Amino acid sequence: MKKITFLIIIILIIASIFINKNDMKVSNNSYDIIYKEGEVGITFILEKGMNAILINDNDNNNDLIILDYKNNETLKKQLKKFNIPKIKNLYNVTPVILNLYGVKSKFLKEDNNDLITFKYNDKDFCIYVSDNNIEKNINCEFVYMYKFSNDTKITFGNKVSLIFQNNDNRLSTKLQEVLYEKWIDIYTINPYEYATLKIMKDGFDTIIIPIIK
Repeated sequence: MKKITFLIIIILIIASIFINKNDMKVSNNSYDIIYKEGEVGITFILEKGMNAILINDNDNNNDLIILDYKNNETLKKQLKKFNIPKIKNLYNVTPVILNLYGVKSKFLKEDNNDLITFKYNDKDFCIYVSDNNIEKNINCEFVYMYKFSNDTKITFGNKVSLIFQNNDNRLSTKLQEVLYEKWIDIYTINPYEYATLKIMKDGFDTIIIPIIK
């Protein structure tokens, strides 16, 4: 028991290095991100067999995007960590209809639509989901490269500020070098931490939260 308590203390100390205390409250197995009026948070939730994006704000408007589905219990377990009691909108990138907290999912991805776009504070957040090798130019402020092939020619426009990629599916080294030369930041999402993109009216911030088991 003492070892477990000591480990939790160490994790919380490490977390404090990454987290602004004014933005975040961390308890035993709960994460409360604090949003001011007009701020929106986009949190990437990864677990084996599951990939989801939680979008919420200071009014507790909670939207959930399902990219890879496991089961409702796994989702609810993850959402409980963020004290999410209900969902306003539930989206899915596959045509399977899901039901969570009494909300039916809406199918987002249509044929030949590789880029799913949301707009917050006049800034575009895009999710790239592609099953083909069609050449693509992406020009959103924030981009999540969820599903793609490095055989596809992908270019990024001048609006792009930050790109998220999965640890097991990264952009090619050559393309990453080009992006760094253009001063575009790249963040690699890992299953042992939560990454949150906070979008403000006058900018953005990233919050990295080590997961407490």
